[in-house]
Amino acid sequence: MADETCRAFDSQAPFDPGAVHRFVVGADPVPRRMSPAEIKSLGDPFATLLLAKGKLPRTAEQVIGQLKSAAPKNGSLRTQRSFVLGEGSQLVSTAESEGVDRTLRFVVTLGRGPDGPDVFLSIGNPAHPSGIEVMAWDREVGGFNYYRSTGTAAMWMFAGNSRDALKDASRGKGPFESHPSGALLMKELKAPWTHWDSPDASIEETVFARGDKRRTHPWFKNKDPGGALAFQFEAAEPSMQRWARARFEKLRKNGGPVTRPKQIMDQILGTPTVNLTSSSIASRGLPDDQQVFLPSTFFVDADCLSIELGLDFPPPFEVSGKIYKRCLEKFDVRVEDGQGFKQKGDTHFCFLVPERAFEDRVVLREALSIGLITKRLATCLLMVDPWNPVFSTRRQALLQHVPATATIANGKSTFSKEMADTILAAAELGPADAPEAEFAERWETGAAFTREANKLLKDYFKAVTAKLKTQAGFDPIFQLAEERRARFGEMPIAEFPLLLPLTNVNIRGRVMRQDASVGV
Repeated sequence: MADETCRAFDSQAPFDPGAVHRFVVGADPVPRRMSPAEIKSLGDPFATLLLAKGKLPRTAEQVIGQLKSAAPKNGSLRTQRSFVLGEGSQLVSTAESEGVDRTLRFVVTLGRGPDGPDVFLSIGNPAHPSGIEVMAWDREVGGFNYYRSTGTAAMWMFAGNSRDALKDASRGKGPFESHPSGALLMKELKAPWTHWDSPDASIEETVFARGDKRRTHPWFKNKDPGGALAFQFEAAEPSMQRWARARFEKLRKNGGPVTRPKQIMDQILGTPTVNLTSSSIASRGLPDDQQVFLPSTFFVDADCLSIELGLDFPPPFEVSGKIYKRCLEKFDVRVEDGQGFKQKGDTHFCFLVPERAFEDRVVLREALSIGLITKRLATCLLMVDPWNPVFSTRRQALLQHVPATATIANGKSTFSKEMADTILAAAELGPADAPEAEFAERWETGAAFTREANKLLKDYFKAVTAKLKTQAGFDPIFQLAEERRARFGEMPIAEFPLLLPLTNVNIRGRVMRQDASVGV
């Protein structure tokens, strides 16, 4: 069976490096040479300024250098910024850790503006020809065009546009295995950006081996002083919003039939991907009396429920350093590289856990904006099993009730009523503890749905706060965190062994309950 993962590009036999090939995994059985007309039709800077003119850069350095040289003198493409990340970037430099693969890599951007950069490049070594990943915004059709180099001579392949992430043939394949909605991927999207160079934790030259030329490479020496902070707010989030707006632009302007409404609802009800978030407290040398503020999005989808839908924000959730450190000991928390290196303790920052992906949050925002769903439907759906903001099988079960078709007319749709009616009908026939019955309970509050949702969450937050005060209350929550990390570990974006800590927790299908207890 043909490889349809992100590794499909490297599994191909060598082709002519003097030509650009198209290889949209799933849609194309093998790479095929693109005609000059096909290359010219690609509306992004990488294609128009280089590939369509027969310029095929052989290294990441050449990609950036040639693009800047070809760009208009006063154009934004002359604005270059470099960023550094690596899952082992915060390991203490010792004799034991010296040979560890820290998966260090550079992200370089060209362009700057309210919509983010026009070009993104990712590579481990700027001078190597293989494994260069380029995303460039296509101004003709909208969305990012994905490119990948392979082989010692850097053969370039066009790997698809963001829109191919939504098509049946290529969905979840090739680059869209890790970019399921076609959006940019930045796993650690919020402060303290655990594995990125940032104001919270810088990456020093000692992470590179002695003699490694990357120590003195301009992309490292001149890395952006804002690091991940700048990348989040000036590159990652704007680019995700840019693609979401482009994806729904026609529906916003003209209305009409909605293509694949279930795909949209999967991003609202399911967990097609996640971001990783953590406490801002460093784990090494944690004092007993230090309060560890835990990310609120572990306990509830505050980003969607509070920011997008207007529900009350949760209170700060904190646990003492003493209680947290006892969990590190009890559950044998450690980081390992799978090659013999082992370091006792947590990742650099405490409590690294999955949360709802920002790209899915902006899809919720767009679905509300274009009139596909109402605030009431969105709130009642997300208030089904809200104590499990990611990987909720109960909430995901409601996908079976998504109408097969939907239409937008004058900024409105009957979609919300149709979906609600279908769920309510199922609730009447189903058991009292079914997710449909839970939705019906929320829906039946009518115009008071916001007030009633806040009451439920207020009681839940109070219960969570009480659990965090004792070792017996926090231990199950820590185990639940490992449960969710294990689910994340099954995702394609869980690429590197040093990304998350390991523990001795047995995976049992734990879930959070409304009273803040953890069950199976």
